[in-house]
Amino acid sequence: MVAVGCTGCQDWPRHANLPQDTATPVLPGSVLPTQVEWVDGATVIVPTLQPVATAVLPLGVGLTWQGSLIGAGSLAGTTAGGDPDTGCGLTWDHPPVERGAYVGQTHWLGLVPEAVGTMCATASFEDPEVHADLLLYDLSQCGVPQGPWLDPDSEAVVGLGTDARTAWRLPVVAGSPVGLAVTAAAPDAAEDPFTYRLAVALIARGTDGLDGECPLPPEGL
Repeated sequence: MVAVGCTGCQDWPRHANLPQDTATPVLPGSVLPTQVEWVDGATVIVPTLQPVATAVLPLGVGLTWQGSLIGAGSLAGTTAGGDPDTGCGLTWDHPPVERGAYVGQTHWLGLVPEAVGTMCATASFEDPEVHADLLLYDLSQCGVPQGPWLDPDSEAVVGLGTDARTAWRLPVVAGSPVGLAVTAAAPDAAEDPFTYRLAVALIARGTDGLDGECPLPPEGL
């Protein structure tokens, strides 16, 4: 496990204008990889209730987890404050105002992309009634979520789910810590357990700036 600081993450453009990184290997758009090496992420980093720990996500590698959240649902029109003792003077940007306060738990994964590339993520819940939220945030040096990331075309929050499976792909920057937040936004059930599976992979970007196709997650996702 590697802990990495991030200075000025809140100022980073979260969905476009990636800088050129000549030290990062990129592949021509015609030969971008669609397969990755899938690894059990539980041996690297475990989902927690605070997005403070970060692990490196290597290029060409996918990590998988299985977890269980207590509670589901959201309260539109309300907000919930984050940890006030961060010492960074920053306000948590979670949960997004579009959702309101979450009723149940949120599990966090803090990751540091090894290289400029495209992050592919999928979250799926066993309960078909769940609305799976899978949000992406920049993490400050104190692990305070800043964001959330937005769709480059619609400017809508990425990862607000409407069914039990949510997936996305977004360009990421080498060395900039990000936090993935997994939450069950529905149904309304404050104390029930909800089992989920999560897969996250980092693939290369082509010299033409195009994304490769996201790899197929392992069976069950």
